[in-house]
Amino acid sequence: MEPHPDEPEEIDGAALHATIRRFREHHALRIARTGERLITRHRRVLQALPMLYHRNHPALPGYVGPDVPQGIAGFRPGRTETVALRAVARGYVEPRLTAHREQLDAIYLMGSGGTIGQTRGSDIDLWVCCDKLMHAALWPKVRLIDRWAAELGLELHTFLVDPEELRSRRRLPGSRMPMLVLDEFYRTGALMSGRFPLWWLIAEDDPARYALAAERLLSNRFVDPSAVVDFGPVGAPSPAELAEAAMTELDRALATPHKSLLKLMLMESYARSPALGVVSSEYRRRIHAGETDPVALDPYLLLYEHVARDLAQRGRHDEVRFARTLLIGKAAESLSKRPTRNVSGPTSSLLARFAAWGFDHDAVAHFSDPESWSIRERWSEHRRIVRALSHGMALVESLVGEAAGDGTGAAERVRRLDGPSERRLRPLRAAVARLTTRHPGCIAELHPALVGRRRPIPLELGRHAERWVIREGRHVVKACRRLVEAALWADLNGAHLTPARSGGPPSRRLAQVLHAIRDARGRVCALVNAESGDQRVPPWQPHGAAGEPSDPTLLSQRNDPLDYGGFHQLHLDTLDLIERDEEGRWRVDSLTGEAGVLTGLGRLLARPAAEVAWQVVGGRERFRLAQRLAELHRFACRVLERPGGLFVMPFGAEIVTVRRHGETVETRRHASLEALARYLDDAGSARLEVDPQSPRLSGVLPAG
Repeated sequence: MEPHPDEPEEIDGAALHATIRRFREHHALRIARTGERLITRHRRVLQALPMLYHRNHPALPGYVGPDVPQGIAGFRPGRTETVALRAVARGYVEPRLTAHREQLDAIYLMGSGGTIGQTRGSDIDLWVCCDKLMHAALWPKVRLIDRWAAELGLELHTFLVDPEELRSRRRLPGSRMPMLVLDEFYRTGALMSGRFPLWWLIAEDDPARYALAAERLLSNRFVDPSAVVDFGPVGAPSPAELAEAAMTELDRALATPHKSLLKLMLMESYARSPALGVVSSEYRRRIHAGETDPVALDPYLLLYEHVARDLAQRGRHDEVRFARTLLIGKAAESLSKRPTRNVSGPTSSLLARFAAWGFDHDAVAHFSDPESWSIRERWSEHRRIVRALSHGMALVESLVGEAAGDGTGAAERVRRLDGPSERRLRPLRAAVARLTTRHPGCIAELHPALVGRRRPIPLELGRHAERWVIREGRHVVKACRRLVEAALWADLNGAHLTPARSGGPPSRRLAQVLHAIRDARGRVCALVNAESGDQRVPPWQPHGAAGEPSDPTLLSQRNDPLDYGGFHQLHLDTLDLIERDEEGRWRVDSLTGEAGVLTGLGRLLARPAAEVAWQVVGGRERFRLAQRLAELHRFACRVLERPGGLFVMPFGAEIVTVRRHGETVETRRHASLEALARYLDDAGSARLEVDPQSPRLSGVLPAG
């Protein structure tokens, strides 16, 4: 009904009751579909929830005492609720009461339940509506019921809502977004028991017109006041609300892009095209028009249509297709198996709609199984998501700025937002930058939602033109200078590498590198190549072919692997440092040649030993060398943590000194003990320590 403030229209009582019936039928269908997607134990919990709040009995879950608000207005338990209650509380017997209290207005299911967005992992949000004066007495019961559901494996979140507080003061405890939450409630909430919203019957969002229509309905008894609860209309969201919601959705999009980027687009539409109204108003309009198709009334489809209409009006037609893929990606999560061609009902209607958009049955089936995607498909989707994240970050920055200058009476809310918003923006900027910005040495990573772990993507590793090349079929998907870069890239992005030539050195070396990377997670991985020859030489060639014969006695257990007084040279060719930078990016810094390796060793030895995992690629003696380096590090870092500390260690036929100068570390090589003695005389350090495991250096400390 749409009454005009000056010329009230006649109210059709039959039309009102038909509207109420359609709302109730759609809500009942939503609740039934929610239960169908739950396992039996969880479905019983859902069905029993109204009775747990309608009755207050020691045999029921959540009982805390006799003086707890109970009784849901107008609720008369049916067989479904009674059976469910007996299943979860076998000792309960329904009392014969001539009268009972009705202190609670209503209970609503809210969120993705019963929509195309519900998955097996979806939680359950519940609104229990009552006067705020009852909240303190009811909260202990709420917490116990939520905890009881969690013990049964169902994630339940219950909120106490005072309708009068929300309607008259536009306040919703625990939320900075009351109008946006109310909009979401009206389009996703499903009445489980109690009073229905008066909003169902009033096709007005302007507060004055809404209030006039409400007064006419109630005062003229077209609607029984005891049968309705009034949360009020959805007012225009303030800049502060939109900024808060945009930050929340951008944060969530870092984990669940297909759902949250679509909601972020909705926040942009609300901010930039307020004339389009809100999604809940479209839902109500369709019910008033007689719509009963559950797919046409699905909250996620309504959200997409609102976003697509806004994008088209603003000339951003290319983004409409991306919005469609976001919706399909979210809907695909709710399919417990790949869709077949013999489906019917809402699923068939949804697939027909997707087909009309150009996504045929096979495409949707493929979308519903992201673990089957190729690496190229994942990177293509990643680039689309990254562009949306970058745009979302710019939107958030703009909305926060607009909120800070809001002069529409929300000054207190803006002040609360302004400080915390900056603290929230910093990690958001860093997280978005980590996915969108490339830096030398950093390993490119897919969006986390696109990294499959259940079925690693099979890729082939080969060698071409001094590069390690990763192929998917005939397509080159990655080329790396170092083997460790290729291995880390594959490990981070859920791929399994198979050398083009199976067996032999390449397979062994790749396996060692992968083991080293995984074993060092959370710490800096210091990966030493202790084989003769360089990794730039194709590893499947014999070392002799490269002109660098290997010497299997180099790592003899009879000698200290760092002290080669009796050998010609020490084959520590490279040192790869694998770590995460301050912004969370994985990076590889490769140091080559003895000078580079020594510089890297010096820097690492000055770091706390707990931060570094020493790993070695090589022959059978690699474990012994790794253990030796770790032991050396534990001793050296105690010396080098002090200002001016100087540490002496062997390095093949030479001797190395590592000295701390403030925040810098100096590494020097000395050809003999005499050269070392001359250096120590000039250095004059009183904080000199020598590697205690080197017999050759055992006399240096007394002499120093």
